[in-house]
Amino acid sequence: MADTTYDVVIVGGGHNGIICGCYLAWAGLKVAVFEKEYEVGGGACSEEQPLPAFVSNPCANFTHVWNTPAWQDFKLWEKGAWYCFNEDGPDSATIFDDGSFFLKYSPLRPDLLTGELKLDTEKLHKTVKGISRISERDADTVMRLWEAYPAWREAIKEQRLNVPPLWPEEDPLEKLLGDPKKGMIDPAWQVQTVREVACNLFESSQMRLNYLRMTLTSTGCFPDDVAPLSSYVAMVATSLDWVAPGTILGGTHCMAHALQKAFTELGGDFFVQHEVDKILIENGKAKGIRLANGSEIAAAKAVVSGINVTQTFSRLVGKEHIEPDLARKVETFSYDRANIHWAWFALHELPNYIVSQSDPDCNKARETDLLHNDLNYYLSKYQAEIFTRGFPNKLHLYIGNDTYVDPTRAPAGKHNFLVEEFSAPARFFTGKEWLQIKRDFVNEAMKEWQTFAPNMTRDKFIDAWDNTPWDTLLRNISLIEGSWSVGAMTKSQMSRYRPCPELSGDRTPIGNLYLCGATQHYGGGLRAVNGYICYKVMTEDLGLPQIWKEKGRSS
Repeated sequence: MADTTYDVVIVGGGHNGIICGCYLAWAGLKVAVFEKEYEVGGGACSEEQPLPAFVSNPCANFTHVWNTPAWQDFKLWEKGAWYCFNEDGPDSATIFDDGSFFLKYSPLRPDLLTGELKLDTEKLHKTVKGISRISERDADTVMRLWEAYPAWREAIKEQRLNVPPLWPEEDPLEKLLGDPKKGMIDPAWQVQTVREVACNLFESSQMRLNYLRMTLTSTGCFPDDVAPLSSYVAMVATSLDWVAPGTILGGTHCMAHALQKAFTELGGDFFVQHEVDKILIENGKAKGIRLANGSEIAAAKAVVSGINVTQTFSRLVGKEHIEPDLARKVETFSYDRANIHWAWFALHELPNYIVSQSDPDCNKARETDLLHNDLNYYLSKYQAEIFTRGFPNKLHLYIGNDTYVDPTRAPAGKHNFLVEEFSAPARFFTGKEWLQIKRDFVNEAMKEWQTFAPNMTRDKFIDAWDNTPWDTLLRNISLIEGSWSVGAMTKSQMSRYRPCPELSGDRTPIGNLYLCGATQHYGGGLRAVNGYICYKVMTEDLGLPQIWKEKGRSS
């Protein structure tokens, strides 16, 4: 006999599980979330790194939760979550080792209370003017892409808020391929590699490298990977910062706390340090869970797994409950992308970049890319060196200037900046080897930074802490191989193929068992939609109210 009964039991207290729980509780169900760690939130966490009083986001840093239904539906800004944006300069700077650079000023900035985007065309033209100094053709291309963007944005929004259609039904972006008026989406993108798309879109090595590096940052896809069509389209806007990147004030954990507060206010229960040992199956249906301490929790209507698909079926369900073909697909789901060095550097002062002599705004960006203008190296050697030595010989650093826009996360007059570079899957090296790689990367990053900003001498660094893929895996067992995207976001593992066609609709072959984790559509990262999509599926099966219709939304 079960110790307790709920309508729905959710396994895993990551943000996807909590969001799904919020909607289920809003619908009037008795819901409980069970989390292995000491707090809910999963990757939506913050810690004091590298020193006390220096607050870092060791897993999720760049987010757009403000652009999701959960932000509006639960008024998360009233529960402690807020975004701050750069009000003093460009939203990002891309600086090359040969002295070339361009700045990106976001023309679209959100109203956090309504979700509406406010347009500032002056910022768009300011960005394009800077690109024109590198390539007039690329500047013209950016303007033509901008004209197509409104249609793209609506299609991406529809796609990311719904389960993907199974083949041969077209998804919203695929429908645009047959509409020449919407233009600028080459049908060949459906099969091309990231390098092919970048090189066909842009003429200059700088713009190609910018697109390649931002695609890697946002999806984990290397130049020779084939990304999904949705990523290629979205990366145009992301690589040009058309929508302003924001920082969660006080750290990403504030978003986790806001979601937990919303869940609790709706009547949901959550239990931390309650590891789930098994999902209980009877007569082909999920009936509840058994905890590691032996207690059993019954689920009258459904069990939802908010952890990755591999652990859900291999550990909690058991392969004996699914067909061998599906078991193989679950076992072979790849986590060998989006494995990174995620290092936090405590600084005595801000970097003063050499190129700021040409434009002082180079020192005022929310984000900064420090790249080598060597396209051949990036296309031929970059990934190979990452996989064989843990980081490349030529670093391509992506820097989040967090405390420049959110000074609450460091002592007065000090700064805490994120430095990102890509790495190998955790299993490629032993724990001892990762310790050495960690030390070497921090030293090399300091040297590289100084070549762009000579004032960044060793005495300007207070301390540093590098979260390697090994560290990431130790922190969160759902991030297999230290993959922040929780599985490769290549075309073969996205949309209708994520995690495989049989499971892409969030339902499973086991009755009453649903999936809402990061291995589902719309992928990993703090995207805050997987739990919402899962709820939409459950409304059909359980006859629950459809919140989007009640609020007058199409999705």
